[in-house]
Amino acid sequence: MAPAVAFDTLQFSETLITGGFTPPQAKAIAAAFTNAIGQELATKSDIAAVKNELKAELKAEITAVRNELKADIARLDAKIDTHIARLDVKIDTVEQRLKAEMKAMELRLVIKLGVMMVAMMTLTGGAMGMALRIFLH
Repeated sequence: MAPAVAFDTLQFSETLITGGFTPPQAKAIAAAFTNAIGQELATKSDIAAVKNELKAELKAEITAVRNELKADIARLDAKIDTHIARLDVKIDTVEQRLKAEMKAMELRLVIKLGVMMVAMMTLTGGAMGMALRIFLH
């Protein structure tokens, strides 16, 4: 802290005497007041110095928090990228399985349709044969 503020004890004592205090009372009050202000008063430069210290500390704390947040964000981005990659693999696997199942289903439908066509032709051929026999008789 800077040196104590200059204080004129003589003028202070004279002001007290003019106000009705006795010279010993005025001297005692002036001495007590000098001790009190000399120990704890801060000057403008003291306050400015503390203000600058606080600003520097605050800037350092803000920088530290900002760096921690950036690191946390980077970690979370990496985790998200990993999860996205895993999901992409799972989606590709499900897609391949569905394509295989659809191909198998398509093959079964083609076979059933072929069987139905053969049956339809057989029935149609048989019906035509009967119709011809009836018509020719």
